[in-house]
Amino acid sequence: MLHANLIAGEWVEDGEVAPNINPSNTAEVVGEYARAGAEAVDAAVAAARAAQPAWAEASPQVRHDVLEAAGAAIMARKEELGRLLSREEGKTLAEGIAVKMPGELTVPIVKALVSEIVLVDEETIERAICVFASLQKTMAEGAGAAGLAAMLARPDAFAGRKVGLYLCGGNIDPRV
Repeated sequence: MLHANLIAGEWVEDGEVAPNINPSNTAEVVGEYARAGAEAVDAAVAAARAAQPAWAEASPQVRHDVLEAAGAAIMARKEELGRLLSREEGKTLAEGIAVKMPGELTVPIVKALVSEIVLVDEETIERAICVFASLQKTMAEGAGAAGLAAMLARPDAFAGRKVGLYLCGGNIDPRV
């Protein structure tokens, strides 16, 4: 699918096309994007300059409403957009929820109370999200479903034990 440039309210394909390749799977083309030549760039700058006075004159409420509508459109597609972005950057859902640096308060608590950390793959996290949705009628994002994913990945570690799952992270849109 070719993604064109939006210039002055019109979708413009300027001839040259650039593929966007998934860096973790270089055989996968995430999308193809129209490259803007000098003429298209000049048109975009002219359109932005022409629109700027009306935007500057708009009341804070009008600007708020426009930006809120744009944010709502993004949020309505966040799961789809998040997956596309993770492919574009070469990151998995699991990598997206990974903690880069644990907090200084967290480390001593984990050292004192945690005997094992279960690592799970992307497919198991996705399966856990689906289990929550289908069996519990609960929407959970990847981080929220990670505990259940651990149980699905290692049922032997939890067999015969009372387990409570801390469900968090409702940042997922069921319409996607």
